[in-house]
Formats: sequence, structure tokens, C-alpha cells
Amino acid sequence: MSLPSQALPLPTAFYDKNSGGYWYQDSKNAWVRFQQNDFVRFLKSFGYSSKVAEGETQSAVDRALMNIQMSQNVDYAGPLAGYSQGLVEDMEGMSVLVTGSPKIIQPEPGEYAVIHALLTGMFGEEQLPYFLSWSQLAYGSMRSGNRRPGQAVVLAGPVNSGKSLVQQLVTKMIGGRTAHPYLYMNGGTAFNSELFGAEHLVIDDELGQSDFRARQKLTASFKMITSAGSQQCHPKGKPAVTLRPFWRLTVSVNDEPESLLVLPLLKNDLADKIMIFRVGHQTMPMPTRTNEEREAFWNQLMTEFPHWLDFLINQWRIPTELQEDRFGVRAFHHPEIVETIDSLSPEMKLYNLLEAQFGNYNHAWTGTATQLETLLSGDQGGSRHEARKLFSYNTACAVYLKRLADKYPIIVNRAPRQNNLHLWRIDFNQIRFLPVCPPTINIVNSQMALPPNPMRLAGVPGLIRLPSPASITVL
Repeated sequence: MSLPSQALPLPTAFYDKNSGGYWYQDSKNAWVRFQQNDFVRFLKSFGYSSKVAEGETQSAVDRALMNIQMSQNVDYAGPLAGYSQGLVEDMEGMSVLVTGSPKIIQPEPGEYAVIHALLTGMFGEEQLPYFLSWSQLAYGSMRSGNRRPGQAVVLAGPVNSGKSLVQQLVTKMIGGRTAHPYLYMNGGTAFNSELFGAEHLVIDDELGQSDFRARQKLTASFKMITSAGSQQCHPKGKPAVTLRPFWRLTVSVNDEPESLLVLPLLKNDLADKIMIFRVGHQTMPMPTRTNEEREAFWNQLMTEFPHWLDFLINQWRIPTELQEDRFGVRAFHHPEIVETIDSLSPEMKLYNLLEAQFGNYNHAWTGTATQLETLLSGDQGGSRHEARKLFSYNTACAVYLKRLADKYPIIVNRAPRQNNLHLWRIDFNQIRFLPVCPPTINIVNSQMALPPNPMRLAGVPGLIRLPSPASITVL
């Protein structure tokens, strides 16, 4: 004899307040989402009646639906980066049903000669300790569930240098799930829910943008993704919810200037949140000419991978000089890549315009940012088209002048105010007496930067001392 509907226990199902569906585990323990009509059929198969019994006001099916909606509801349901499937009772005050799990490869002692040769060839002795330390922290955080934040990693190098291959290894290391965030990060869409189901966010040779506002948005997105804690998940057509994913962001990009526009503006508040590696073209440690050879190479990497993970967890020690509190390892910035990125910044484009306009002046130019913009953008300006594109918003000129003043105060600095107006002083004449710079320049005050292209200056080799923003002494 079957039990009365009132005596049947509620199935272990959850009502998704965000989407209106019902979640139930199938025979393979995978969570499946049902629309209400489909879930009603499931309840009937479980023994609930859709008929209203005598003396009742609702059927057993309707009563079960109501009870699940009231007592077994969740604010969000779906895969969540860094979490195994199950119910998380309190995430930012919400109930979350995690419907999928990452695949964590367990470490095993053994040899990893091919992986070692691959990474050593790609990163070299200087960069490799940073990458190994970053990898140890990412894998250890994922495996232990402590979800420590980590820097974004940039792999810049020529075609066929192994950049995408390293990204595939990172994917395997932290759960096996990827998403592509670039469209969201550069403002191409406001919806980002697909990112929350993947631990590894991958940017792979995307087309960069030179527009300053787009790069500002990209910079803000890099900071958001690398920070710990809460993130806004915004599905299309549904309310946004606040979740705490575990993310690692990697970027592979060619090392040509136009390709590097996919990278953010390297402001001071981003510097510690990004690793920038330069990887060179190399011969792979196994043949990769044919599909069969490439498959054999990948299979060997996967055979060695648990052994390499064992090395990371049980043998690698982060060098003391690389350790830091927030991320566990200090950021590395390859100087040549950073120099190229800096040359693409809007303030350096302004520098080039200033040098073309004032480089031959034998006196300083003084005026407001608005007056400078009018001068450079006007019909008499030799680079007016470039200037008009550069000054894409009202305060752009003033913002870029401030950054140049921070970098090159001997050339660009604030002048005393007149009639309550902020004035700027631009004087290339200040650097005419500097000697030709030798290949290595000993700068005593490391906070001061020399202007670009120092080899154009006339004179004789010598040591340059920069004791203050206002003066330069040649020893």
C-alpha cells in the first residue's frame, strides 16, 4: 500500500528564486534544472497526487511545490568557480546551490622531465621562480579551498612559443574549467554569469583597443578579477547576485606593440596585481610537427602532470626575497614588455606631441590644459588629427599632463596659479645640457625618470644625478 501524499517526504530538490526553476539530482548525481511543468511530472512519479482530495483546498502536488518554494529555496543555483557541488548556506547572506565541481588532479611523486624542459625553456632562470611560486599558490589555494587571491598572468611572446600551451596546463591545474572574459572586461557586454562557472579566465590573442576609455574599463576589470571577495554575477534577463568565486586570469599575447593593447594601463594601483612574463620562441622538448606527435606530446605532459604538482606542493619553496603578504609572491614585470606598454599609453602619445610642438623652443611654454589642447588640436597644430583623437573627453589633456609631470617633472610641471587658473609649464630646454647617455645609466634618485629617447641629447658620456625634480647635476 502506498503512503498518503501528506506522509511523503519532500524530495531533496531546491527552488531557484533567481530563475524560477527546480533543481534535482539525477541518477548520476548531476544537478538538473526542471521547469515547473516537468517537475510536476516528477512529483507524480514520486507518489504525489495532482487531485484535490475531499475536504482539501489544494492537491498534494501543489502543496509540495509550495513547501519546496518556501523551505527549500536558494538565491542562486549553478556552477561556481572554486566550489564543489552542494549547498552553501551563507554566501553574502544568500543560499547558493553549487551544481558542478572542478576536477582537482591529485599530486603523485614521480618524474616530470618534459614539463621541466618546457617551462625552463619558456621562462628562463629569472622568470621561472615567479611562475612556479604563482602556480604553487594557485594550485594550493584551489586544492585546500582557502581561495586566496592571485595576480593575473601575462604571457607575451612570438607565435608558437607555447603561450597557449601553458594556459592549458593552468586550466588543468586549477579545476579544468575555462571562460573567456574579454568581451565583458572591455565593456562589450554587461552580462558575465558564464564567468562564474570557471576557475580559469582566459584571454588568448584578442584584438586590443587603443581607445583610452576602453582601456580604463579593462584596467578596472583586471583589478576587480584579481581582488579577493565579492563579485557581481549578472545573468542576462535576471537580477544580479553577489558571489565569491575563485578566479585566476591569464593572458597570452604576441609581443608586438599593437597586440599589447589588449593589456591594461599599468597604473600604480595595478602593478602588484599583474605578472608580465616574456616567453621566447623555443624548440619543444618533444616533436610536434604532426597531429600524432602533438597528441603524444600532450599525453606525456598529462602523464607527468601529477608529478609536477607534487613538486609544486611538496618540494618548491618560494624564495624569501619573492615573498609578500597579500598574494604570497611579488609581481614580476618584464622590463621590455613594460616599456612597450608604457609607450602605448595616452600620456606618452601626448609627450610625443609636446616634443614635436615645443622640442625646438629655447624657452618654456606656460598655459592651461585647455589652452594646450586648443593649440595642439587647432588648425595650426602639426599633429592636430592625432591630438583630436587623443583628447577624447573634456579633462583628458589635464589628466595626461599630470601623469607626465609624475614621470618627467624636469619637462612637465605645474606653474604658479594665475587668476585662479591651473597653469602648466613645458620646457624641453631643461634637458639640452644633458650628456649622451651611455648604455647603462646610473640614476641616484630612482623615483626620477629620464625622458624617452635619451640618446638624442648632445654632449659627452657621464653619470647623471637627479637629486630633486627641479635640478639635474652632471658629475
